[in-house]
Amino acid sequence: MIQLVSPRRPGARRRALLVAVGCGVLVSSSACTTTRVLDFSVVSTYSVQLEGNDELRRGKGRVKSEIVARKIFWIPDGEIHAQEAIGMALELEPGCVALLDGSITRRKQVFIPYIWEVKRMVVEGTPLIDSSRLSQPEIPQPRIAQPEISQP
Repeated sequence: MIQLVSPRRPGARRRALLVAVGCGVLVSSSACTTTRVLDFSVVSTYSVQLEGNDELRRGKGRVKSEIVARKIFWIPDGEIHAQEAIGMALELEPGCVALLDGSITRRKQVFIPYIWEVKRMVVEGTPLIDSSRLSQPEIPQPRIAQPEISQP
């Protein structure tokens, strides 16, 4: 007689149960927390004169920037700072000197506890644009001298 089902191996059911429980523990131990750090009316990393400045106008849309830092096996690849995220958001819109009516949010995702986690800082707001900065030329970036290669 030919058997279509392979003979049972001792302990196969127990191993399958242990693998299923282990996967369940890993999935249930992952977590995500979102914390609203700050709601603001005006925020900037520049020194801006708001009173008596007729060159300021509100932008049409909203800008959003996000910085990310990961930690793998207790070794971080960087830190997140609100000032850096605000500066990145200001650079997204030409002539932007401040953000209006926005928020700063911190998110932390833990995929495998003590092994792999991701932190994010998100800044979102309406840009305040200084039209006098739009007419100013960009500051040229310094060029790195390239060695000249002479051909034989």
